[in-house]
Amino acid sequence: FGSPLHTSTATATVASAAIRAESFTTNAGSSAIAAGDYFQLGSYLYMATADKASGANTLSFQPPLRAAVTETTTLVFTLPKSLWRLSSNDIGWSVDTASIYGFTFAFTEAL
Repeated sequence: FGSPLHTSTATATVASAAIRAESFTTNAGSSAIAAGDYFQLGSYLYMATADKASGANTLSFQPPLRAAVTETTTLVFTLPKSLWRLSSNDIGWSVDTASIYGFTFAFTEAL
């Protein structure tokens, strides 16, 4: 699952970071990243919580890292995605007077 409306042209690689970290240092060739930008790291989705200037600077994000990151790992900013699972088999739907259909379903991030 990801948002097709949220994409960024930012690029960044990471110096190593430990599991549960909420920030890490990016390498010198990394571009500027705005607060609110989403990025993918492995199968997980993260969001930058503060602006980061280009170059080797600290990137703060949430949620905390779910796995340790090795040096030179690349962050994916173009159409970032995460793995999710359905919470239940219930799928709701509705139709309005203009024949516009709506579907709802509950899901949670697969950890």
